[in-house]
Amino acid sequence: MLEYIDGITLKRVETTQMARSLGWSLGCLHGLLADLEPSGFHDTLPGFHVTTGYLREFDRAVAGWQGYIDSDLSSALSGIEFFRVRASVLEQAELPTRIVHGDPKLDNVLFDVSGTHPVAWVDLDTLKPGGVLYDIGDCVRAACGNGGRFDPDKAIALLSGWYGESRRFLTEMEIDLVPQSLWLLPFELGLRFLTDYLLGNRYFKVRDPRQNLRRALEQLALAREVDLQLNRLSQLWGSISAAPGR
Repeated sequence: MLEYIDGITLKRVETTQMARSLGWSLGCLHGLLADLEPSGFHDTLPGFHVTTGYLREFDRAVAGWQGYIDSDLSSALSGIEFFRVRASVLEQAELPTRIVHGDPKLDNVLFDVSGTHPVAWVDLDTLKPGGVLYDIGDCVRAACGNGGRFDPDKAIALLSGWYGESRRFLTEMEIDLVPQSLWLLPFELGLRFLTDYLLGNRYFKVRDPRQNLRRALEQLALAREVDLQLNRLSQLWGSISAAPGR
């Protein structure tokens, strides 16, 4: 049925208004799913977004690595260690399990033909029980990060649009931990790219043997940039989430 929706996909979010609309649309989706019982859904990707599990796979891959550790690989390994101690921040919080999209990247939402207003989320085969903060964190990562650079204004606009629709069901702990998801999701993806590189590129499709290493470096650079701005982002998010109705 989705093939009959008149819409287009976008390669990038050009303005803060587009970012706000994107966040609003994901909030609408989460709101529509909020009353469903997660136990009635099949988990399409067991272990997905279990960051500590990815770290265990990474450690095994590092232990088995027999190649040369050049400057790029050394930088990526250092990036993993920088965030390792904080990587379980969402898991330890034992947040509610909800129904999430699972892959809320920009090319999985259709916009109207003008390219300004989202009309439908697609690729619903990834719909599964999970944590809603992983969804919003991944959406911000995909829409507001480009080449390892982060656009905080677009991120805050996206979060504002999302919160306008999701505020009715979020718990206080979920609200408080939203800023942590902003660095965690690029870190986690960088971790997965690097692990796959160390294992010989078994999972992600690559055009050359070092592509996953470059992908990892880009995502880890994005995580570091978000982390450097985390205090300001947390303050801005606090202003949004302190609005009447929390």
